[in-house]
Amino acid sequence: MTSTQTIITTKDKQARIVPVKKLIGKLKVPGDKSICHRALIFSALAQGESRISNFSNNRDNGSTMEILTHLGAKFSRLEDSEHLVCQGVGEKGLTAPLDKRTVLNVGNSGTTMRLLCGLLASQPFSVTLDGDASIRRRPMARVVEPLLKMGAHIQGSNSAEKAGEIYPPLHLDGRSLTGIDYQSPIPSAQLKSALLLAGMYSQGETSITEDYKSRDHTEKMMQYLGLPLEIDGLTVRNRAFNPPFAARDFLVPGDISSAAFFIMAAVLVEGARVEICDISLNPTRTGFLEAMQEMGAGITIVNQRTVGGEEIGDIVVQYQGNLKGISIQAPRIPRLIDELPLLAVGAAFARGKTEIRGAAELRVKESDRISAMAQELSKMGAKVKELPDGMVIDGQGFLEGGSQIESHGDHRIAMAMAVAALNSKKGGILTDTDPIAVSFPGFFEQLNQMNFQVG
Repeated sequence: MTSTQTIITTKDKQARIVPVKKLIGKLKVPGDKSICHRALIFSALAQGESRISNFSNNRDNGSTMEILTHLGAKFSRLEDSEHLVCQGVGEKGLTAPLDKRTVLNVGNSGTTMRLLCGLLASQPFSVTLDGDASIRRRPMARVVEPLLKMGAHIQGSNSAEKAGEIYPPLHLDGRSLTGIDYQSPIPSAQLKSALLLAGMYSQGETSITEDYKSRDHTEKMMQYLGLPLEIDGLTVRNRAFNPPFAARDFLVPGDISSAAFFIMAAVLVEGARVEICDISLNPTRTGFLEAMQEMGAGITIVNQRTVGGEEIGDIVVQYQGNLKGISIQAPRIPRLIDELPLLAVGAAFARGKTEIRGAAELRVKESDRISAMAQELSKMGAKVKELPDGMVIDGQGFLEGGSQIESHGDHRIAMAMAVAALNSKKGGILTDTDPIAVSFPGFFEQLNQMNFQVG
């Protein structure tokens, strides 16, 4: 029978997930979270008024917007809440918080913490960036150390367990900065973006070189705005902008990391067909699609075009079955880092071995995603071997399910395991749905609006 509900969310933030036999629908997902962060920052620094269309109303983006508001930018929502208007303050218009607060709260957003650390290191005032308990466990030395080399004054908390590491809260005493040539030890869009934002206010040129290309949303947005930027292979260079840059409107494509959960659900449900419209197809973000196609998934991209420097298109997913295990090694990791928990789910439903290596970065996300996925998939009957930098999954073609699922306080773990339960034999109970609002507040609602048949 066709049902109107697959997931029942209870008052204590638990969700009961039942298996489905059919999944058909056409949908849009919220605007790309990474692009929204950057659109907020650059619209705040621009001269004039910007409109951000398809803005994602999640907690992480809300943290960035709230902090920029405290620093002088003005944001207003239009009635549909997916359109945001910003009155920029100009390149030298950021001010110390008017309410005299010294601590700016990033919530659960590592992107907010790291990008604003780069931006605020050069501003003529002092602030402290802090966040929730998860943020206080996130390593910040990767951003702080190159900023110190540029002349920044930043103080954080140290750890007795890991010498040389720095953790929030971070106190920034704004200083004049000087550009540097930096060889990044890890390919990280957050690190690269922080240094590019600092470079916008530094004397001389700043260059960042990576071993593998990380997400390039910041570079594309700077080019769209006409800011000084050079890209030479894996090296990006910028310098202080002069004259000021004018405000422009931003159309944010759908978040491929959010779309990925519906893609995986359709890949695993027999007879499924799902179309997801207006999705970001930035080449630095499509590693998930390529990995799924390599596993044998039926994924087609149509209606491709470029808007505001970003590639956009529609993704059509048709169930084909017979997924096979694959190998994912270090060079591929930056292009699918956020989707790796979900790929682990796909690997459990595939036939054969899937090996994920070079992904130690997963251990310092909102949770230790390697450990969390190994634990939760094992509960559901998967054969998973945890590695220091990844995992090996011996796919059996199915998951038994029927267990209680923990989110580990992590939005991506929660949604990945919800998809696993949806396609398992017995379903499951997600014990904490609250973290999902970090990136995708309407996730369950959109699942429930699709045409499906319960098991």
